[in-house]
Amino acid sequence: MHPAFQGLVTIILGVGGCVAYFYFSNLFLDRLLPASGPNAGRNINRANVIRPWLFLFPAIFVLGLYLAYPVVETLRLSLKAHPLSFLRAGLSEQGVVQSQALASLPNGRRTRVAGVVLVRQRPGTARGVVFMTIEDESGVANIIVWPVATSVRLGVAPSLP
Repeated sequence: MHPAFQGLVTIILGVGGCVAYFYFSNLFLDRLLPASGPNAGRNINRANVIRPWLFLFPAIFVLGLYLAYPVVETLRLSLKAHPLSFLRAGLSEQGVVQSQALASLPNGRRTRVAGVVLVRQRPGTARGVVFMTIEDESGVANIIVWPVATSVRLGVAPSLP
């Protein structure tokens, strides 16, 4: 459906719904508190006290929807999985290891990992060594990036200060 047509239909249905709500709620109120009979004056006063609330409830409801809509849309756009899980097949073909598999590798072995950087530290006393904590879909890994790696392969960490 064309967005302009959809917007027009939404406006027509919204206005029609509001008009119908107020019309039928006033009919209901007039039947509940009739303006004739022995209590006519009291019923008219009661109805006049209630009528503004008939307008207030839909306004509060619409305001609640207006405030809740961005929250609902934000939750709906969630990935529902770690971003790296969508790239894992290609990364595995390139020999990139998941962080959970690092524990089974021999100590001191060089390997390739990929992940979202959680923490990056480059202390002034470390002579160019960068310490990072990265996260993939299986867990976190603490890695050390030597100055040689950043100078030879700038793609490893291109934004290192």
